[in-house]
Amino acid sequence: MPPIPQPQISPQSMTQPTSRIETRDERGPTRNAVTPPRPAPARPKPVTAQRTVAPRPPAGIPQPTYVAPTGPLYATDQMLVVRGLSVVRGKKTLVHEIDFAVDRGEIIGILGPSGAGKTTIIKVLTTEYPCSVGQVSLGGYDLASQARLAKQVFGYVPQETQLYEDLTFLQNVTYFGGQYGLDQAYLYEKAQRMATVVELGDRLNDKVGRLSGGQKKRVSVATALAHDPEFVILDEPTSGLDPATRRGLWKFLKSINQSYRVTMLITTHFLDEAEYCDKLLIINKGRMVAYDSPRNLKARMPGEGKAVELEMFTLDDYVSAKLSQFEAKAKREDVAEMVDRSGYRVKVFCTDISRATSRIPLLLAELGLGFKAMNVVDTSLEDVFIYMTGERFREDE
Repeated sequence: MPPIPQPQISPQSMTQPTSRIETRDERGPTRNAVTPPRPAPARPKPVTAQRTVAPRPPAGIPQPTYVAPTGPLYATDQMLVVRGLSVVRGKKTLVHEIDFAVDRGEIIGILGPSGAGKTTIIKVLTTEYPCSVGQVSLGGYDLASQARLAKQVFGYVPQETQLYEDLTFLQNVTYFGGQYGLDQAYLYEKAQRMATVVELGDRLNDKVGRLSGGQKKRVSVATALAHDPEFVILDEPTSGLDPATRRGLWKFLKSINQSYRVTMLITTHFLDEAEYCDKLLIINKGRMVAYDSPRNLKARMPGEGKAVELEMFTLDDYVSAKLSQFEAKAKREDVAEMVDRSGYRVKVFCTDISRATSRIPLLLAELGLGFKAMNVVDTSLEDVFIYMTGERFREDE
């Protein structure tokens, strides 16, 4: 048998391991055959720093130039600025050309019947809906280009409670605050302080499901304040609460506003609640009706906040028809600008109260109408809404 040829091993391969396997040829197995070792990898050459020039982009292709800003676009004392806001969903315009601004520390109410567009504005501010037309800045951040930063500025209390009822007050605050990356030890301390502020210090470790409706609303506000926002949005926070609980919740909100100087925007369809606000945005059918303080809105009415109220004996169809004639005649003689005859008491809005009180009885007598009493009364926010929209405000819509 001829000798088995031995592999030639170069010095470079001395460090490479070899393996022995059993081989077979036509003469039978040959044991302890040595496989040729793999060559050692070549040592990479050292790389020296070289100056490189970025290739130019192909002609005709636009290159991005926008760099997202890290700070507010607007340095202003106004917390919220809304300019020409319109929202279109499908073929329907939900709100049209809304325009207002909110100073820091104010409580702003959005007042309007159901379907007026209040929730649409809230969804824009919480970045759920984009602005179809217009511009909105919150805390100086533009919602179109800086939505992520704007979300750190505000807290949100939805109309329907979204708390975890099987968790305690403390656990809800620490959970929702944790969504902003806050330290748990800080949130634990914050929950204790907020429990005292919302007058639920003895219910901190109670499950939310055991609390009343008004107490749950307070916990919702506490969770919205967990990350120390400058601005809080509340969507009809008193909906479903009895009158006494509603007043208590408003007292609490005013206390939070004054103690922490938190700017608040609150939607409501209760006219009595609107009196708590620093300013009111009145909207109807998606359009802005007025924006001012409750006092100024009433002062802008004819008669500088005063109206003539008539108590009729009855308001059947015959009397209503006669009152329609009375309104037309009173307008022609510049006695009245508008007559609200939608309720049991008839209100006459007029510029010259003294002249109106002397002329109204004569005009009614000419039409064969009598009345029980006539008084000069203060105008209400409902009067403002009726005068500016021509419609009676319905809280139960």
